Amino acid sequence: MFGFNYYTPTKVVFGKGTESRVAELVREFGGKKVLIHYGGGSVIRSGLLQRVTDTLDAAGIPYVTLGGAGLAAVWGSWARYVCPECLPRFKRFALNVMGVDPSGTDAEIALRGIEALEAFFRRIGMPTNLRELGVAATDEDLALMAHKCAVGVGGAMGSARLLNEEDMLAIYRASR
Repeated sequence: MFGFNYYTPTKVVFGKGTESRVAELVREFGGKKVLIHYGGGSVIRSGLLQRVTDTLDAAGIPYVTLGGAGLAAVWGSWARYVCPECLPRFKRFALNVMGVDPSGTDAEIALRGIEALEAFFRRIGMPTNLRELGVAATDEDLALMAHKCAVGVGGAMGSARLLNEEDMLAIYRASR
């Protein structure tokens, strides 16, 4: 991977009940939408995630939640699925971020970039498919997941490629 700099000023607010201040803090920094990224399930089991999202809902602040392990488990399948329609983007990612060998066709370079990120995920202990995540989903489970995903985004969504429920199901199936 190539090195890079990313500047993000941070304010840490810690203590009992501070999650109730999340909307106030978002507004303090001029935020309009929140990305909630978490690792495992303890934030859900403890109720913290629900308290944070309830606070944001009450304040009318939109948010997106991404569980770290879950995202890593489907990323490679998603990337392979959308790559053919945005090959230049994945080639740039492979070369400029993952630092792969520039020889071969654009598709070969892009695939090496996807594989390199999956290898990185494995090195840091992240799952790269649903099985490694501990999910033994049936076809019915995957169909329900795809349906909930499509409903959650209002039908279809995507910047690399517009994905509908059928696309989401294909990605989930590939991520087993």
